[in-house]
Order: sequence, then C-alpha cells, then structure tokens
Amino acid sequence: MRCVLSGVSRSVAVLAVLVGGAGRAGAAPLNPLDFASLGAFPTAAGTFSFDTSNLTLTGPGITTPIQGSLSTTGVAVFDFNAITVASDQVFVSQYSFSGVTTPPLAFTVAG
Repeated sequence: MRCVLSGVSRSVAVLAVLVGGAGRAGAAPLNPLDFASLGAFPTAAGTFSFDTSNLTLTGPGITTPIQGSLSTTGVAVFDFNAITVASDQVFVSQYSFSGVTTPPLAFTVAG
C-alpha cells in the first residue's frame, strides 16, 4: 500500500504530526511556502530517522543528513515537493534526553 502526497496547490498536507514532542506546539497552521523545499522524499526501502533536536533526517540513500527547519511555533518541519511512502519504509524519531523539550515533527508538501 502506498500513500502519495503530491500536486498540492498552495495548501498544506501534513503527514505524521507530533512525533516525540513532549511539549505543546502552537496551533497555528504551517505554510509549506514558508520553508525551503528539500526536493522529493527519498524512495529507498529501509528505516528513516528524524532527530528533532538537531532537525536532521537520515536513512537509506541519504549520504549527508537532510536538514529541516524550526517553525516559529516550535515544530521541526521537513518540507518536500512530493512524498511517497511505501510499505517497506519505516520512520522513527530520535532525540537526545538532555532535559530539553524536543520539538514535534511535521512533514509538509507544497506544489
């Protein structure tokens, strides 16, 4: 089974919201046009790891960690121009337990 998010015209598609965030995020909507696009989400099979403390994404086929952005409401945002999630992909959230509240996670897509 595949979940495909693409061609979203000036609207927000948010996938997998609030992973690992111990605190509350602001309720304001996220506008994908406020963030630089990271291109298409990687399509390789395997485990992708989001570190919301460092705003990085690592996983199969990613040679240098992909750098996300922190929204003004304190959400770790990874903005892509297309996301296709396959059944052979796994998503995990990793963050350090340094006593600091880690940001929640959002994927955004704009077309």
